[in-house]
Amino acid sequence: KPPEPTPEPPKEEPPPVETIAEAGAAVAVASDCNPGTSPVLSMPLVIALACSLYGLTPEAAVAAATIEPARVLGLDDRLGSLKPGKQADLVVLEGEHVRMLPYRPGHDAVRGVVVAGEWVRDRA
Repeated sequence: KPPEPTPEPPKEEPPPVETIAEAGAAVAVASDCNPGTSPVLSMPLVIALACSLYGLTPEAAVAAATIEPARVLGLDDRLGSLKPGKQADLVVLEGEHVRMLPYRPGHDAVRGVVVAGEWVRDRA
């Protein structure tokens, strides 16, 4: 007897991201990296998915991965953006503009990593 076909999971509606943002709530994205349900390590991939699945612009998706979570956690006085006096944690990505980030999901665009102002990874 042939195996029964696997039923398709129910389709979920995406959250109303635009409505949430218009209401003044912070929109944040993250990988939730864990071995059980989300083995995703790549924040560039998460940003690309935020654009394709939730309709965020690349700029809004980057903010949702940086300054918005810092603001929600009360850390935006020292983290989440590049400003004088803040801790310089950043990822240097290839590409001429942030708009390019979502167009190559899965591609490792990371060219360098800076933590607290110190280069910790450099890849030309």
